[in-house]
Amino acid sequence: MKGLILAAGRGSRLKRLTEQKPKCMYEFCGKPLLQWQYDAVKDCCGEIGVVVGYKSNQVNIKGIEKIENSIWQNSNMIWSLNCAAKWVGEDACIVSYSDILYSRSLIQKISSVGGGISLCYNTEFRELWVERLLNPLEDLESFKIKNGYITEIGKKPSSLDEIEGQYMGIIKFDSGSMSKFISYLRENYTQEQMKRLDFTTSLNKYISDGGVVKGIPSDDFWIEFDTVNDAKLYKKYENKFLKEY
Repeated sequence: MKGLILAAGRGSRLKRLTEQKPKCMYEFCGKPLLQWQYDAVKDCCGEIGVVVGYKSNQVNIKGIEKIENSIWQNSNMIWSLNCAAKWVGEDACIVSYSDILYSRSLIQKISSVGGGISLCYNTEFRELWVERLLNPLEDLESFKIKNGYITEIGKKPSSLDEIEGQYMGIIKFDSGSMSKFISYLRENYTQEQMKRLDFTTSLNKYISDGGVVKGIPSDDFWIEFDTVNDAKLYKKYENKFLKEY
């Protein structure tokens, strides 16, 4: 199994914190986010790659192979996934966003799940989102699950009742399933459309067309770095992270 981290973007909402380096190299508890991610997945993944773009020369973590998204300024995460399709091939692969922190136990949990596509969702997200945002609904997306399978993801919710969990930015493609997912996207979208696609919109389209995506519930430690306020807020989580990592 391979590990893939999507880290091509700058993370502009972190403002000055990403002026000189990409978001994945922002340091938390003495190490870059990317180093924490590598350390979390290395025991489960034989090869680990990172899709880079913004200030790619600053991304230097031993043991990680760099894959270039040359149009990172004009593309989204799905295009970065597309850039890595050849590298992943038909292997199983755990894909992670680069602006999140999570425990190694979470990776061990999802690595043991087989059959198609599986994603982790957080069941304890509401308290954190209330801390982060005055109006959590401005940032949250719909998430519905039935009998362990995702039925809806990525739509604009009108109430918290439409959000049964929070996608954590960690997804596992079993052997051959990533190439099938990419082929599906290439068949349903033009290249220009694919450049602008985000992950949850793509997953929702795939599900609505009959694709199957398992949901793996988790209350393991998990935070995402999206804004300067996040970086300030998470200082109080340092001891908890180091204990649960």
